[in-house]
Amino acid sequence: MSATGTANSILIAQLNNSDDAAFEAVYHQYHQAIFANILRLVKQQHKAEDILQDVFITLWESRFKLTPQQSVSGWLFTTSYFKALEYLRRSVKENITLLSEEQYEFPDEDTDLEDNYQQKLSIITSVMELLPPRKRTAFQLCRVEGKSYEEAAAMLEISVESVRDYVKTSSIFIRKHILENNTGISFVGLYFINLYLHS
Repeated sequence: MSATGTANSILIAQLNNSDDAAFEAVYHQYHQAIFANILRLVKQQHKAEDILQDVFITLWESRFKLTPQQSVSGWLFTTSYFKALEYLRRSVKENITLLSEEQYEFPDEDTDLEDNYQQKLSIITSVMELLPPRKRTAFQLCRVEGKSYEEAAAMLEISVESVRDYVKTSSIFIRKHILENNTGISFVGLYFINLYLHS
């Protein structure tokens, strides 16, 4: 196991054991990047702050369900994405007057969102695993961890243009793979995935 993987497994074990210090460390390491990802989607700072708080509350409530194989950053990214999507889904639903809800494949209000997050986490991470290593790392740094192209370029020791190209081609690949393989994401889900990948 790599050093990163070992550190992640230790962190998961600490969260499993309700370690407050580990939770605070996760928050301080990731909250800015997660907030940026949420804000990129919802475009409203106060709502993004509410969703960010909800994400970390959910992390704490789900700490016993986490497994050593899960990436903390990946869990946070996916959960924040789908909580933002749920907010947008409700906003779209409230404003639709001409088309039926069935056409948009909205889930019921009582749908178990935690199960939904885990299902989509599996889909997204599996697609990311299909990317070449350098592209996957660039996409992870910029789209998942919220780092700038310049920061990612410095970490990967490549040019900013190379990072930008890696992220762009990775986004195209992920979108294309999801569309072509019918992963079960609804019309609205695909719309906001497209929005996110273009942001």
